[in-house]
Amino acid sequence: MIDIDPLNEVYHRLVPLVKDNRDWWRAAVRRWASAPPVYFDDDGFDAGVIPVPFSHVALTSDERLALLAAIHDSLVRGIGRIDPWRELPSLPSLDDDRMALRYGILVNDRVPELRNHWVTHQTEVEVFVDEVERNCSSMVTGQTATEKVRVVDPPAVRLADAEQIAEAVVAKLAKAKSRGKRGAKQKYDPRSDRRIVDAWNTGQYRTAKDLAEALGITYVDAKAAMDRHRKRK
Repeated sequence: MIDIDPLNEVYHRLVPLVKDNRDWWRAAVRRWASAPPVYFDDDGFDAGVIPVPFSHVALTSDERLALLAAIHDSLVRGIGRIDPWRELPSLPSLDDDRMALRYGILVNDRVPELRNHWVTHQTEVEVFVDEVERNCSSMVTGQTATEKVRVVDPPAVRLADAEQIAEAVVAKLAKAKSRGKRGAKQKYDPRSDRRIVDAWNTGQYRTAKDLAEALGITYVDAKAAMDRHRKRK
């Protein structure tokens, strides 16, 4: 049986977004790598590299772009990487060396971990790509190479905030459920149930009622989702 990389679909969506906007992506990666948030772990902290799984944190705009860039660069063949440090004969400073190291960890460590947690993060990552597709002005439908407009400067091209992402995730799951799948019809989406359980396991919610209110669902739906997930094990 052929083992299909779960990230392939995201990669193929990213290719046209990267092709004519590589400098914009590289600028976003450099901004992230130059001043990343600090994530603490059991050993202290890990230099601001996005933790996976990341359901318990709200990623910044540049973190989301850096993560998508890392997915692209982990699968691209030959030349064409976004990696801002790839073509430099030598790194000009210690700061550049540290930034390149952070991005290397993101590509070579965090992306493989993302594959292991793809069931949890698939919808979220797809929403990130949706936002880039909507906000990259150079990817207007029907635009030719000679008609390409200037890419909007990064501060003006911002992805949705945490609340907008949550709404988009819910909408995408609802749309997926309404389409259905081939074969036997499935009443409940296991991925949606898993996300609710993952949210509960973060420990941020004192009661299931608090969890339900944060996710915008009823207490009954939240409990039912956790019960279904437990029975599937």
